Amino acid sequence: MANKHDNQHDDQPVMDGTTYPVDNAVVAEIDSYQEADAAAKALQQAGFASDTINVFKGPEALARIHERERELSPWERLWRKFRNFGGNEDINQENRMRALAEGHALIAVLTPHDEDVERAHRVLVEYHAKLIRAFGNATVTSLPSKVETSAGG
Repeated sequence: MANKHDNQHDDQPVMDGTTYPVDNAVVAEIDSYQEADAAAKALQQAGFASDTINVFKGPEALARIHERERELSPWERLWRKFRNFGGNEDINQENRMRALAEGHALIAVLTPHDEDVERAHRVLVEYHAKLIRAFGNATVTSLPSKVETSAGG
């Protein structure tokens, strides 16, 4: 059953969690659909608008992503290949696609400011997120699956 986080609006660019996002975002894998839904709610409680959060669940989401990819123009496909070429992004994309195929969830949240990245990261870690990546204009940063806390507090 789909929830409101599963659907994309046709008039918005797809932020499918598997390709480099158009805007700054944090993307992570969460094993359990229930934890992914809970993480999405916690992100909203942390101040992120619901329309900036997307949850993609398993093979059904993967099928929708492939369907969307088939609808891209040749130029859009070329641009995606160019953006993802080189470095580790191709491997990261394969890992995210594999996670969906294996029945895991991906969660993506738009993070326009550095403090948004930190806030999203803290929430996602609470919900056992892994393979957490912060996507900037020209950078991809791997974030740890644990958040350090200060001593005594």
